[in-house]
Amino acid sequence: MNYLFFVLTAILDFLLVYFLKLLDNFWLIISMLSLKVTIIGIFYFSQNTNRVSKAILWGIFYASLFFLTVLILFVVWLVFNFPK
Repeated sequence: MNYLFFVLTAILDFLLVYFLKLLDNFWLIISMLSLKVTIIGIFYFSQNTNRVSKAILWGIFYASLFFLTVLILFVVWLVFNFPK
């Protein structure tokens, strides 16, 4: 169940960025995903959540963190490899 929500959230984040054409504004994507990771992280690491919601929050938290990391690595790669 953890990995199901991980994959669904990663795909949903990609589709959200792609279809809303947010790739033009890098800082908007970074701030949106950072806020999402922070809010979900607070709920995930709180002590009063049950097992099912903990699994859902695990998937959303780590998928958002993964997508944020991949996006930053892609932009760093793009800075060094963009044709001049």
